[in-house]
Amino acid sequence: MFNKIKKYFQKQSQEYEIPEIREVSPVERMKQLEQYFQRHIASNASFEPEFEAARQINHLAGQKELSDSDMIEMVKIYNETNAMPHYNGSGWLDFRMQILTILRKNGLPHQTLPNGDINLSNENV
Repeated sequence: MFNKIKKYFQKQSQEYEIPEIREVSPVERMKQLEQYFQRHIASNASFEPEFEAARQINHLAGQKELSDSDMIEMVKIYNETNAMPHYNGSGWLDFRMQILTILRKNGLPHQTLPNGDINLSNENV
């Protein structure tokens, strides 16, 4: 029985080409998520706050040189949106993870709170 299953999966893997997975930068992923939020506004208005926040944050994140004040502003916009009614699905979680990656890569101390907000260390706020 095991050999039949093994042969079946070997045949399946030969028939279907597995697409190459390429790594995208946090900023590129955040732009994709902004488009995702925008596409879903028509069917669910609770995506609008996420889209507006993503638009503003992406404007800051897309700069060549991010200053600490730019990153602090990104976190402020994120936290303000997180505190209001919004869709709050997996796309929003992914967006937060991309912000955290940017903060980490730029050495800005931070932590994620249980409610999903991003807390910067007292020296940066």
